[in-house]
Amino acid sequence: MKRFFLKLLVFISLFAWLLLPIVVLVHIGELLPFEQIAAFQSGEQPTLYSSLYVPDAGYKLIATQHKQPQILALGTSRVMQIRAEFFNKTPELFYNAGSGAQTIEDVRLFVSQLAQKPRLLIVSFDQNWFLPRDVGETTLNSGVYPVLPPPAMYQYLVQDWLNGKLDVDQLWMRHDSRQNIPALGIRAILRGDGYRNDGSYYYATIINDNAPVEDRLAEVRRHITNEHIWFKSSPTFDATALAEVEKLLAFCQQENMMLLGFFPPYAPTIYAEMLVSGKYTYIDDISQTLTDLFKDNGFHFFDFSAGNLANIGDEHYIDGFHGSERVYLHLYLAMLAAQSEILGQYSDNDYLEDALRQPQSNLFEVFGH
Repeated sequence: MKRFFLKLLVFISLFAWLLLPIVVLVHIGELLPFEQIAAFQSGEQPTLYSSLYVPDAGYKLIATQHKQPQILALGTSRVMQIRAEFFNKTPELFYNAGSGAQTIEDVRLFVSQLAQKPRLLIVSFDQNWFLPRDVGETTLNSGVYPVLPPPAMYQYLVQDWLNGKLDVDQLWMRHDSRQNIPALGIRAILRGDGYRNDGSYYYATIINDNAPVEDRLAEVRRHITNEHIWFKSSPTFDATALAEVEKLLAFCQQENMMLLGFFPPYAPTIYAEMLVSGKYTYIDDISQTLTDLFKDNGFHFFDFSAGNLANIGDEHYIDGFHGSERVYLHLYLAMLAAQSEILGQYSDNDYLEDALRQPQSNLFEVFGH
């Protein structure tokens, strides 16, 4: 009998040792169900969220389903600087689903899974989405948005834990290290980087480190040299991707959604170097094609690739192909001026122009944390 209880004690101890990390990870938000994270971020209290190991797409889909926004921004990480404050007349109607779409096909797939469709859909079409499929990315989103991290992520997590890279005491408090506001997820708590309540992303590390401009552009220059997937060269665009755009336009018409599309900006110097290389002629070609196609279907398309917005330079960019909040407010004001009948019901131009004139502690922000 004593031997049985000894074995039972060993089993319980081992089970508790294995269970404890899971309990901690759920508590700090790393493995918290996305529905609960969305609920946390639906209140008045600002709550930052970013997991170190869990993919973002599932979170963005469930958060969008939970919030049921009438204005939805969708795309990759390059759309994540559009904020609710841009729609100052009705900020509660907006949500940013940036990272919810990684390919052109994902856009329609994402929106089709929303029971309540947005009235206004703002899509950032990454230029590389239009690369020929034998050149660009060929692995499309399967339509299954993961709600748990891939098994390999557990291995990395345990290794980081055992190597002392995770400050358990700080994590348990569930407040980010920079703004001291509620935070969920390891990245948000330890670094202060993460998604705000409106789905936009706060780059605390980059904003606070304030690295020299050339350092921030260096990685993109390496990507261009090595022809990384985002910077593959091509003289032509992909007809399959264009056909998917046509399906998206028809889908938006069918669902009575207004669609505004745009090419996101590169840092001005980076785009100038891309033009000089002569390797990216597909961008100009598809830009004009999209402009005409959108117009023919009653929608509007903007090309901000050059990044040469008024009073904006390389220093206002997070890196070579991610504009800051300040960049995207300038970009949005250009949209507002061109489409005032649509956007004017949500945004006041004078208010936003005045916000740009207010002094800030850095070159990236307009409305603060």
